[in-house]
Amino acid sequence: MTLIEKVRKGTLPLPARKSAQAEGLPAEEIADLVLRGLAVIPWNPRHAPRNPCGIGRGLRTKINVNLGTSRDFADVQQELAKVKITLKYGGDTLMDLSTGGDLVRIRRRILAATPIPLGTVPIYQAAIKAIDRRGSIVRMTEEDGHDQYRKSNTMTYKNSPKFLGDQFSGWKSNI
Repeated sequence: MTLIEKVRKGTLPLPARKSAQAEGLPAEEIADLVLRGLAVIPWNPRHAPRNPCGIGRGLRTKINVNLGTSRDFADVQQELAKVKITLKYGGDTLMDLSTGGDLVRIRRRILAATPIPLGTVPIYQAAIKAIDRRGSIVRMTEEDGHDQYRKSNTMTYKNSPKFLGDQFSGWKSNI
């Protein structure tokens, strides 16, 4: 069950309570913002951040830090150092934009090192695989996107069936 489904049923899930505490607001107020579509709480029950945060109207401004490897520089230790700096200076969320190295391993290491929400861009991994398989990102196929989307959703959104619509339907390569 998703957070919004729990809130709709009248419960105040732990992420809403923790977010409210961090904001200095009543949990019911955070829940109301989520229900009205004015705030979100990034939350994945399979990889739950220890320090969730609410993002949206009426909440404090959040600091998001982008990090990530590249084909030219795929040093996971460097990315883990960035995670430490993010935490030291009060970052609220991380976004892994890695495009080089063992992306699954890199994401797992970053995820294990952070108590804050971590976002990723699964289409980047599909693009990298297209380069490896077909020699160019512009040769990425609809199936490449579908494959990575399924892998990401199995890992990330398994408990959110209403989210699992076919995001790639109708997408076609220009080549």
